[in-house]
Formats: sequence, structure tokens, C-alpha cells
Amino acid sequence: MDSSDDIGLVRKIGNKYNIEILSEIQDRKTVGKVTESLDIPIATCYRRFDELKEIGLVEEVGRTLSEKGGDVKLYRSKVSQIKINLNNDDIEIELEENKKEEKDHLAELWDDLK
Repeated sequence: MDSSDDIGLVRKIGNKYNIEILSEIQDRKTVGKVTESLDIPIATCYRRFDELKEIGLVEEVGRTLSEKGGDVKLYRSKVSQIKINLNNDDIEIELEENKKEEKDHLAELWDDLK
């Protein structure tokens, strides 16, 4: 990755909503749940998710039923930690993989129904 790519990635990572979203989705969640918990406008949240998917920091991990009975996507952060090192004219970015184990899907559905 050249330095202009690194600077662009740092700018995207540094966006307030992007950081909050990455922190919020260490476990799988829908965009709607993230919107509610972080109080982010829904359109903004979808734009942020699209950007985070585009740069490879978020992945779709399944689907679930919404409260209205519709089919919605579940997302999860692919990273648990991001380190940015600034050395002279060089930028180093280290991404630590999110190794948090996924809950059993039936157990998670049961938790959602409680």
C-alpha cells in the first residue's frame, strides 16, 4: 500500500462514526441495532457500513428476522484493534483480527426473543 492509500485508510478509520461502529459490532449485529444503540441516523449508518465493507473491516456474517418479520443482514467487525504508527514520513497500520467466537445461532436467536 502506498502512502496515499495509507492516508486515505487513516481518514476513513478516523471518522467518528466508523470507529464507534467498529467498536459496537465486535459481536454480530444488524444495522438497525447499531443505529439504535449509537443514535446514528439510519442513512448515515448504512453509508458508514458500506465504506467499512469496502475497505475490508466489516463482513456480513448471516441473516436474522427483524422485529417486523423482515429478513435483515447481520454484520461483524473483522478487526478488534487498529494501530496506527507515524514514523517520520511513513505510516504503518496494523490490524488485529477479531477472534471473538461467534455465539451459537440458536442461542443468539433465543437471546433476541427474551
